[in-house]
Amino acid sequence: MSASAATQGTPTFAYDVTAVDPRANEALFVSLRRASLGDDATSEAIFRWQYLEGPEGPTEALVLRHLDPVEPVGWTSVQPRRLAIDGHVELAGLLVNLVVVPAHRTARPALLLQRGALAAARRSYELSYGYPNRAALAGFLRAGYRKLGAFVRYTCPLRDFDAALARAGVGAGMARFAGGAAGLFGPAARRALWWRWRHRYAFAWTDTVDERLDALWARASAASQGRVLGERSAAFLRWRLLAHPDEAHALGLLVERRSGELRGYVAVRRSGERVEVGDFYAEDGSYGPLLDAMLADLSHDGVEGVDVGYLGRPEVVAALRARGFRPREDLRTVIVDPGSVPAWLWEPSRQHLTSADGDL
Repeated sequence: MSASAATQGTPTFAYDVTAVDPRANEALFVSLRRASLGDDATSEAIFRWQYLEGPEGPTEALVLRHLDPVEPVGWTSVQPRRLAIDGHVELAGLLVNLVVVPAHRTARPALLLQRGALAAARRSYELSYGYPNRAALAGFLRAGYRKLGAFVRYTCPLRDFDAALARAGVGAGMARFAGGAAGLFGPAARRALWWRWRHRYAFAWTDTVDERLDALWARASAASQGRVLGERSAAFLRWRLLAHPDEAHALGLLVERRSGELRGYVAVRRSGERVEVGDFYAEDGSYGPLLDAMLADLSHDGVEGVDVGYLGRPEVVAALRARGFRPREDLRTVIVDPGSVPAWLWEPSRQHLTSADGDL
């Protein structure tokens, strides 16, 4: 595939976009990534993980070439992802790794690369979507994508009482006096919220996946009528969350005691005193217990706060807010090229999108 942007009489502004085999172009990816984003010691590992090891096979790669002189100056790709859409599982394309080296970082070459990504996605998939940053959003919309909604960061402080004392300038003696009260507003309160569910659920952390996640995904995909849900199989979660070269996560599993069935999970990684939720999913009625269990555990582990990115169902947002999560900023805008999927399915309230569904 070649989409030429050559303009007669202006050869220095001539570009094209060409599909390449990622298996033969690891060094090119690494060099372009480093030229665009700076030195990154894990680029080789990221390449192998993202392009060669995914559960749905290799990721399609596109290279932007400057034609005078001929040199590669940009890269993007379309990664295969499975989505449960209205009760059926479809293969979709996820836009990942849009990079253009600084000397060519203008609107026209970037737009050519974005249009090339859309064309490649339409040839291979029923639909495609992405999480572009603010700088790339306008180009993708111009290329033909449309906005789905804002991917929002929600933040929950776990040491807000101590932080309030510090902001107020409370001295060490007064802080010790207030220590008992701090427990009422911190770990003890979180533990009490979780204890109301303990008779029904068990919660434990793990760094492995098993067949219970496949059973949960099978039930979720079958029950996706009127919804869109990204894959949550054991193979996908192992690759996406546990095998990531830079951002390996731990999984917290919520199990119903009576049946022994997995009702939900949360994937987290710690960075200093904060925890980032990379993914979470629960069956209807189980989001409250899942979030309470996670927050109770983390509040006893010296965690200052928890961050989660989400776009989707109002009842899930309500469960987050009821536990102290508040919107802080729009991280990205999710875009979609829906293909023949009915437009009504692409309302934000019908989605369940976390960081794991994108390339964040």
